[in-house]
Amino acid sequence: MQIKTCFIETPKGYSFNKTCDFLFSPEGISPNGRVSTTFYDSVTYKKVIKSSSGLLLSEVTDKSDSLEVTITGDNLSDQDIKETTDILSRILGLHQNPNSFYEAHESDPILGPLINKYKGLHIPQSNSIFEGLVTAIVGQQINTTVANMLRSLLIEKYGESLTINGDTHYVFPTPEKIMSVGIDELHANKFSYRKAEYIWGIAKSICTNELNLNNLSNSSYETSMTDLIKLRGVGIWTAQWLLIGSLGFEDGFPSGDLALQKIITEKLKRKSLMSDAQILDYSNIWSPYRSWATIYLFADIRNAL
Repeated sequence: MQIKTCFIETPKGYSFNKTCDFLFSPEGISPNGRVSTTFYDSVTYKKVIKSSSGLLLSEVTDKSDSLEVTITGDNLSDQDIKETTDILSRILGLHQNPNSFYEAHESDPILGPLINKYKGLHIPQSNSIFEGLVTAIVGQQINTTVANMLRSLLIEKYGESLTINGDTHYVFPTPEKIMSVGIDELHANKFSYRKAEYIWGIAKSICTNELNLNNLSNSSYETSMTDLIKLRGVGIWTAQWLLIGSLGFEDGFPSGDLALQKIITEKLKRKSLMSDAQILDYSNIWSPYRSWATIYLFADIRNAL
């Protein structure tokens, strides 16, 4: 095994700790509480990266104006280093710029205090659109604890692994692996039959070139939304979270999320719970930065747990 260290410059005002805290919160976009693909202990962020030459372990720490990245793997090349830092930069939101969001809403009665409290938090992204999509489907209509358990099971049973110093780390399973497993085996491993069908169907569509999720990254918000909800198992709630946490759109808003309805109702001091339609209508004042608004509201939900 080789070990190499490099640095990634961070944008001014970026908070590594706030971003990682959100990534690992129970209410985060891709719940990672006990999931073995990634580890964060308030100091070091660890993640296995699948580069073109194999699996690598990355360990990231904050150095104020940069992130120090230690990479462990076999026969590390310059290409491995570049691929790893590019993936980490995306996951940790280093290329995002929240300044326009801050300027537009620092005086907003709801968002202003949240901006002051969580400033520096960027929007974490899933490692791949497929991972984000499957994670969102797994989490539909179940609590976070169960969702984390099912996601961990999927990863540890079907994902590739890398063992370093006695610790085993996993990567999210590929579409090819999920397709080979089949619906019945997924169902036998605690997934509802319907969710097993959804996950397997999406994996199969990718493997047979019927579906190219990467095309969504190059589409408009409206086109991506339309294309996502055409997929079996993907409704508006799932699509909106994917737009925010996998595709990097800045104006996603999952108005059907009960937690979001509750916190906006609370912030506005309404007597009865606001509906999906009501918070969607209210959210227009935050456009075109509703993804940022959503993440900062959810950061406050997480902080209250």
